[in-house]
Amino acid sequence: MEKTLIDTWGLIAFINEKEPKHREVSRLIVSLLKEKKAVITGDIFNEYTTGLFRRIPEPQEFLIKLTRSIYLSEIKMIVVNEKIIERACQLRLKYRDHPQISFTDFTSMAVLQLENMTQVISGDKHFALVNLGFNVLPG
Repeated sequence: MEKTLIDTWGLIAFINEKEPKHREVSRLIVSLLKEKKAVITGDIFNEYTTGLFRRIPEPQEFLIKLTRSIYLSEIKMIVVNEKIIERACQLRLKYRDHPQISFTDFTSMAVLQLENMTQVISGDKHFALVNLGFNVLPG
């Protein structure tokens, strides 16, 4: 399996057994963790932890697991820098007719492009909508 970006939905689907695609996402992420091919951005980490504390009564265990996976290099966390922001801004302007796409998604798309990645675990259609050749998992 190639390096794959996991968006916020992917992380939530991984821990939420009630999510309809939980099993598929879990299999994908477990495989990525074993191969050390999982990637997130600092923005995704921020969204995930914020959502986690809003949705789950006892979120500490999941936060500890995620940070441990980053520390053990099972997940590569890419910090959003000026180059990524510049590319994300270019994408935002190019796709201004799609205001529903979040800037976090555009930073993720910028990371995918700058890191020469094509695979993303996501539950939304935005990665396919922009038609930039991203392979959205699960299919």
